[in-house]
Amino acid sequence: MTGGVVVVGAGLAGATAATTLRELGFDGPITLIGAEPVLPYERPGLSKGYLAGSTDADDLRVHGPEVYERFGIDVRLGAEAVALDAEARRVSLADGTTLSYDDVVIATGGVNRRPPLPGMERRGVHQLRTIAEASSLRSAASSARTAVIVGQGFVGCEVAATVRSLGLDVTMVDPLPGPLWSLGAELSARVAQWHADAGVRLRNDVGVASLDGGPAVTSVTLTDGAVLPADLVVVGVGARPATDWVSGVELVDGAVAVDADGRSSAPHVWAIGDAAAAWDEQTGSHRRVEHFDSAIVQGQRVAHALVGAPSPPGGRSWFWTDQHGHTLMHAGVHGADDVVVWRGDSVVFWVRDGEVTAVAGIDAGRDFRRAMKLIGTRPATADLQDDALDLRTVPAG
Repeated sequence: MTGGVVVVGAGLAGATAATTLRELGFDGPITLIGAEPVLPYERPGLSKGYLAGSTDADDLRVHGPEVYERFGIDVRLGAEAVALDAEARRVSLADGTTLSYDDVVIATGGVNRRPPLPGMERRGVHQLRTIAEASSLRSAASSARTAVIVGQGFVGCEVAATVRSLGLDVTMVDPLPGPLWSLGAELSARVAQWHADAGVRLRNDVGVASLDGGPAVTSVTLTDGAVLPADLVVVGVGARPATDWVSGVELVDGAVAVDADGRSSAPHVWAIGDAAAAWDEQTGSHRRVEHFDSAIVQGQRVAHALVGAPSPPGGRSWFWTDQHGHTLMHAGVHGADDVVVWRGDSVVFWVRDGEVTAVAGIDAGRDFRRAMKLIGTRPATADLQDDALDLRTVPAG
């Protein structure tokens, strides 16, 4: 084969994989294929600075065009993959082009889940995943007055915080008991208070029945019969892996099942980022981790594996969210039955059978980074709770 490495998906993970290959000395052809018509960019800023108008599109780029030129990476934008033939080692694109490869890296990320709500097609109803969607939402928010955010996950909470900062009247709706409910009741309550203090109304334990109006949305009807005025609606109810075009490999809940270095069940087929479910030693399962840090780490690890170099340290997957001037960070994997241990009011540990499984920090970046190193250890609960004790000196047990 002479096709070199074809990276399908020009997001953070794909761009990292392609550039890392060159940094490691790979001198074969590298083709980076992106369905969007823009260079790879970082998505976290879309719901924050970009939506608020304080960040430009160029500021979100992973690299400028000169980097891809210098590395001799063939970047093909506006090119959507529609089929993978793992046996023949070919990728087919929507324009009829077929690319042969020696190795292919699937990095197509995810796509918004689009719930079957009546009225989803109305003008003024938005979702947020791509920079094009963010641009449309930013334009709409500039003239809107009343917004309803459907979903209180990370995207929903961040969008609510941003549009509230722009002066809109904002209500968030979710059938779960509170925002970021997956983090547990106590952290959820803290996040709920941030929103309440900023004037965001929260409606929980209730779903959305329909998005109403004429050509444009004017209100949202909830399942309890309540009607919320809205000239702007943002639906953020999660994403699914963008793998409809993939065949011939093992999938886990729609994501490509891979080992820690990105190897799939098929020879010469790799996957990283939101399209992949990587093996997690902590949980003993394949997990899809949709976070900024994971995209970078997985992109680097697959590049090392492709050139036969030792894998770089994986570290702990972690994420952050900025809302109403607060920053919440989280690392690890905790279960509903894990014991919650607070260190003051800014650091949280989850403990299972004496072992730290996860940590979170609230406006406490330094302590959070130190606390991360305790995941997988068995310190005394009293030491975790003692906020006068330097986390670097906590005995691991």
